[in-house]
Amino acid sequence: MGLLNDVNELCVATARTVIDQVYRHVSTVWRVSTWHTLRVTMGSATTLLAATLIPELNVDLNHEPNKTAWEQAVAIFEYYVSYDISAQGGIQALWDYRQKFEAAKSRGEPLNEVSRAEPQQYSQGDGVVAESDEAPPVMDGASLDSQWLGGDLSQALYDWNWLDFDIPEFMLS
Repeated sequence: MGLLNDVNELCVATARTVIDQVYRHVSTVWRVSTWHTLRVTMGSATTLLAATLIPELNVDLNHEPNKTAWEQAVAIFEYYVSYDISAQGGIQALWDYRQKFEAAKSRGEPLNEVSRAEPQQYSQGDGVVAESDEAPPVMDGASLDSQWLGGDLSQALYDWNWLDFDIPEFMLS
C-alpha cells in the first residue's frame, strides 16, 4: 500500500506499545510524572481514535488488539483520578471523541464532517468546562485536510481543557 500506509501502521503500533508500557508500569516507582503520563496516554489514545478514520488501517476499538489498548488507556486515567484532577476530564475527553468519530462513521458522513459536531460540556472538578470550538483534524483516506498541514495536531485535536496545568510550588524553585 505504500510508504504512507506503512507510516500510519507504525503510528498505530507505537501508540499501542506506549499505552501497554505505561499500563504495565503505572504503579511503579519508576514512572514519570502524572502530568506526563496522562499527556502521553492521551496522545497515544487519540492516535488510535484517528486511525479508526482511515479504512485501510482496519483499526476497530471493539476488536483486538486495539480493544485492549483502548481499555488500558482508560484504566491509566482511572488509576490517576485520585491523584490528579486532570484524569477525570481526560476520561471524558477520550469518550467524547470516540463517540463523535463512531457517530459520524455510523451515519456515513464524509470524514471531514466529524469536525462539525456540536461542542459539549463536561464537568471537571467543581466547574463545567466547555469543549473547544476548534474542529479536530480529520483524515480522508490517507490524506490530511490542508488546513491542518503544518499545524500542531495534538493541540488542534483537543484544546487540553481536561489537563490541569497547575504546577506545584516545589517544582518552580
